[in-house]
Amino acid sequence: VTDELGIARFRWKPGPGPLNELTASIGSTGVVAAALGTPNFAAASVVNAASYAPGISPGGIATIFGSNLASGSVLVNGQPSQVFYSGNRQINFLVPAGTAGSKVDVAVTTTAGSSSASVALLPASPGIFFDTATGLGAILTTAAPNIFEIYATGLGTLQSPVEASVAGVAAKVLFSGSAPGFPGLNQVNVQIPDGIPSGLQPLSISIGGVRSNEVKIRIK
Repeated sequence: VTDELGIARFRWKPGPGPLNELTASIGSTGVVAAALGTPNFAAASVVNAASYAPGISPGGIATIFGSNLASGSVLVNGQPSQVFYSGNRQINFLVPAGTAGSKVDVAVTTTAGSSSASVALLPASPGIFFDTATGLGAILTTAAPNIFEIYATGLGTLQSPVEASVAGVAAKVLFSGSAPGFPGLNQVNVQIPDGIPSGLQPLSISIGGVRSNEVKIRIK
């Protein structure tokens, strides 16, 4: 029902779908209004940002896949998290280092509302960043022969040493710790053993018996 100026007003709360459309028409004239709904994601879609494996770990970089996530802020057990990227279908964020428990509440809030999920918290969930098109890991060569820098996340709070494997052969880990200049990013320096064939070879790291995703490394 319109008022004396011919204006009708009502409240519309968009649902959780990726796109909500409202169509209004008078006679042959119509108009369509579209709005993003409330944030929508599942617990299984909160993953390690490097490996995309489900579950997160303290101090690691994590990713949320879902819908209506643009400009979202993230709380982990009620604690604000640093957001590195926020788009409609993806958020990359830092899990606070002091997060504890086997399950944590991850909540996303936008101007349209908020949603949350109970997510598994793992002591460590090592993941190596990689190029999804080629499978090549985020690995840099160094000036020293046969020594490479691996960039990963999710080494967590375990005190166990980091181990590395190249082409099924153990590689010596020279350093593992935080990479300078980027919160949540880990750096692992390894020395490739002699005898590894040249070309593309599989590489992975592990800590406390938890193995990362397998990526490719180019051996010359």
